[in-house]
Amino acid sequence: MSWIKLFFEESGKGGTTMKELKQMLDAGATVKDYMAEMTTRGVKILRTSCEECYMQCGCLVHVVNGRVTKNEGDPEHPMNRGELCPKGINIADVLYHPNRLLYPMKRTGKKGDDPKWQRIPWDEANGIIADSLEGVIRKYGPTSICCVIDGYPKYVMTVLFLRSLGSPNVMGNTSICEGPGTVADCVTMGGDHPRFSWGGNIANAKTVLCVGTQADASHPPHGSLILKRKRAGEIKLLVADPLCFPLAQVADIHLQLRPGTDAALFLSMLHVIVNEGLYDKDFVDRWCIGFDKLKERVQQYPPEKGAEICWIPADDIIRAARIYATEKPSCVYARNGINQQVNSVQSNRCLSILAAITGNVDIPGGNLMEKGFPGFIGRDLFRCRREWLLPREIENKAIGARNYPLWCSYDGFIHMAHEPSVLNAMLYGDPYPVRAMIHNANNIVITNPDSRKWWEAIKGLDFTLSIEHFITPTIELADIVLPAATWVERGWIGSEYYYQAKSVHDFIEPLGETRDEKQMMIDLYQVMKDRGLIKYELIPWKTSKEWYEFRLKGSGYTLEDLKEKQIILTPVKYKVYEENGFRTPSGKLELYSSLLEKHGYDPLPFYREPPQSPYNTPELAKKYPLIISTGLRKIVYFQTGGRNLQWARKRVPDPCVELHPQAAKERGIQDGDWVWIEAPNARRVKMRAKLTDALHPKVVEAPFAWWYPEEKAPEHGC
Repeated sequence: MSWIKLFFEESGKGGTTMKELKQMLDAGATVKDYMAEMTTRGVKILRTSCEECYMQCGCLVHVVNGRVTKNEGDPEHPMNRGELCPKGINIADVLYHPNRLLYPMKRTGKKGDDPKWQRIPWDEANGIIADSLEGVIRKYGPTSICCVIDGYPKYVMTVLFLRSLGSPNVMGNTSICEGPGTVADCVTMGGDHPRFSWGGNIANAKTVLCVGTQADASHPPHGSLILKRKRAGEIKLLVADPLCFPLAQVADIHLQLRPGTDAALFLSMLHVIVNEGLYDKDFVDRWCIGFDKLKERVQQYPPEKGAEICWIPADDIIRAARIYATEKPSCVYARNGINQQVNSVQSNRCLSILAAITGNVDIPGGNLMEKGFPGFIGRDLFRCRREWLLPREIENKAIGARNYPLWCSYDGFIHMAHEPSVLNAMLYGDPYPVRAMIHNANNIVITNPDSRKWWEAIKGLDFTLSIEHFITPTIELADIVLPAATWVERGWIGSEYYYQAKSVHDFIEPLGETRDEKQMMIDLYQVMKDRGLIKYELIPWKTSKEWYEFRLKGSGYTLEDLKEKQIILTPVKYKVYEENGFRTPSGKLELYSSLLEKHGYDPLPFYREPPQSPYNTPELAKKYPLIISTGLRKIVYFQTGGRNLQWARKRVPDPCVELHPQAAKERGIQDGDWVWIEAPNARRVKMRAKLTDALHPKVVEAPFAWWYPEEKAPEHGC
């Protein structure tokens, strides 16, 4: 089934249909008119932004007698322009799922072996949490507590709570998500140049370079816009990805490279652009430093070498480089495919440099510099504001800060602990013990590498607090579980990532005893403060509403203003670097990075062969001849979520590993067979085979994040 069709196929649930809304808009009405009309029919509409993934698409949630009956896309929202993926459309299935967590729960069985849960009152839950955290603090110190979150800024209150106790050991999906790209952008451009996230100005570009992103499934509004503009003949489309997904199938050039070799590809493209004089000479002279040294470095990567490393024709590399450099403005749209490999930072550095030397920085159709909604405290929460960090000597105790200073330290860019190092601290007490964990909307046992080690590590902790909507394998290891309200029940300021819009909504009455996780942390903060355990007063707000008002204070808007206006747009400013330069030590784009050099790293981009590969480990490759990429995404799922939703499992019931028919024939595999996947030093997993000639015969693609809620607890098939 076409992924684009999934935007609309279920939009007729309850109330009116998207067709009726479209007819009203075509007749000159507005969304506000539509909302007024629906009110006369007994339907209240919450105009908000969906939070079923990170895209924050504008949506219209229909509520009848306090119950959500339908959700549809907001045609006036600039992110999704009325489209909505099935995750957003089916929010009611999450809200009213029979297995949803609605009350605080205390584990009564043996952790990790005998999953038994008892409902308890909120006061008792907070008391147990406070007693447990106090015991750990008094025995091991506050740094022995860590937290793991789904990401800023949604869960920043959990981070502030942890830091208020005196621990900098925050963890999050950033380590296997946008983090490497952020570090690369920061050392090159001096700030979070959101090329990785939302910075590609697709709507105004003439060329789009998609890298390591199955945007049709993981970021549908962007994938949809790229596809529409390509079909209309408005853009040139370049795709660098091992998988031939829908966007790759319509691309002008599909650079179907060997997994993990992105840096070699981009260095070869830079070789072409530099040697053929296709770079923006004026921009390079005025705003870049280190060009001569970059020119010397890229001589090591002629297209022929890139072709040999990446398994793609040299002519394709040359053509792609010329199109990107000359069919301008050009933007890069890159995602996780280049953030989970040994070359992650270098691959991202190359992309930043491609944008820099071609002058595609902060121009219409290029890659935009980060800009917040004026006066609003938004995306800067993602790195945690400087005033919310702990003193330098405490932040530098974050696990991993010594070995990964650009990531963890006070002067780093991520301000999170290094997760593999935290795992060692949990298991072996190195460099010091970690004995308690707070995890908020993060199924870490499923998402992180070394699942079995994480399972054993969390199982062995003195105390674990979990905040979630459903029981997951990670939740089964908790001592206390708190029930989180969904975005429909707690209200929030939407489109924090999309700097052109802000929206806010009312909310339905929370089901059961669910609460906003921000309020949970505010309440726990007060309990710990009453016990004299708060070392740093970082949470002055008494309610989550006060928190939102604080964030809006500098913008000139109030919550009531946002409710009245519903959507607020702000004009995009371009070339903001002309006012204050770039936030690098030199004030310019550093092709030769002084920060990397300062910390003992190569200041120029380079390619490193993956540690296990046909070239680095040829003997191992004889036993394990296939290369796996775990980038396969399905639009019905977001990370580990959705495996308990019937509509999603009906569409994608099983994890399917995709492989070339030739590879299947050599192994006696038929389409639809259940097969084992085995890798060096890893336990094997079982997936269903799907044959496709869209892959290289030596490459297989598999999905990540699978578990089976219906299978036996506590592991649930993970």
